[in-house]
Amino acid sequence: MQAALCAAAASALFRTSADGRVRINVPIDLRSAVDLDDDVVIRFSATMVDLERVAGEPFWDLARRAHGQLDAARQPATVQATALMIAAATPATPEEAEGAMLAATGADIEITNLGVVDPSAEAEISALWGPTMTTQVDGERILGVVTSGGVLRLVNVTHDPSGDIAADIVGALAAALD
Repeated sequence: MQAALCAAAASALFRTSADGRVRINVPIDLRSAVDLDDDVVIRFSATMVDLERVAGEPFWDLARRAHGQLDAARQPATVQATALMIAAATPATPEEAEGAMLAATGADIEITNLGVVDPSAEAEISALWGPTMTTQVDGERILGVVTSGGVLRLVNVTHDPSGDIAADIVGALAAALD
């Protein structure tokens, strides 16, 4: 699913890409990679999916390219190396922390995906979207994704208005499924 979301986002963003590339920041859940409990704590790294426009390329070939990059990023050795790199990069000053966040948000879009979440009947939840987090830097664009009740739900959070990227992504997914 994440690869299809990346392909749909790239398809939508290729229209405005000056260099024909779309860079997508994708958080990688470390809990499943190293068998950690599913507690409420931030335990993730990220990878950058870098997709270049190829004229006439079918949607599913684009999704396969995204999948290859995601699969490589989820390999245990890559996850371990990334986690160690993040742990070693503890900023000492507010300026260093801001620089790290700006470097991490240098993507055209970030796509976070909780996967399938089906709350219990006792939860009395009337709506569910997310996850999303924003650092409020110029140009930042976050797409939060969750599937609940058999419905894919998207929420777009951005520092600057950027059209209706969520609708463009839904359109690309719908066209790919036809």
